[in-house]
Amino acid sequence: GSPSSAWEESERQHMNRLAGPTVLVYLSPPHARIAAVLGARVTSFEQAGSHLLVAANTDANYMRLDAKQLDTGFRGIVPVPLESLLAGDPPPARFSFEVENGQPFGGFPLAGYRSPRMRIALVKGSARLRVVAYDLAMPEPWVEEDSYSLGGPETIDLSGFGAAIVSFKLEGSPARVRVSVDLH
Repeated sequence: GSPSSAWEESERQHMNRLAGPTVLVYLSPPHARIAAVLGARVTSFEQAGSHLLVAANTDANYMRLDAKQLDTGFRGIVPVPLESLLAGDPPPARFSFEVENGQPFGGFPLAGYRSPRMRIALVKGSARLRVVAYDLAMPEPWVEEDSYSLGGPETIDLSGFGAAIVSFKLEGSPARVRVSVDLH
């Protein structure tokens, strides 16, 4: 089908991009961490004994304009031992996307990563990056805010935020900016 409005076409172009892999996030306050990085779209999951059965498809699930009548791609069920999901370091992940001025983005749990970094490809002009880090500690979650002045391409070390979940907002940017977040 074709877009029914200019807004729908704009959203189609913006949303039909894969920013990174599908991640399984373990969330049990006060803990939040990436438990698995999956290279496919997860269609369902179920616990069976000591395993998490993850049903996946390699075909992306785009908006209605790119929907197919048949579910194509390679489908499969992957058994993941439950004990491996939270043992050891979390798996590495990379996310790459564009953001517009004033658009919040993120929500990355940093728990377990030794050197998480964010690269911002600001080609011209200057901008301010606002970082909000929050922890799900009980009974009161805490929130910490920080900001960075950007004057060109920058790499920001996120390890100082510990095991927090971090979100961002770019302010004063002249145009869309390419961002990549590497969790290692």
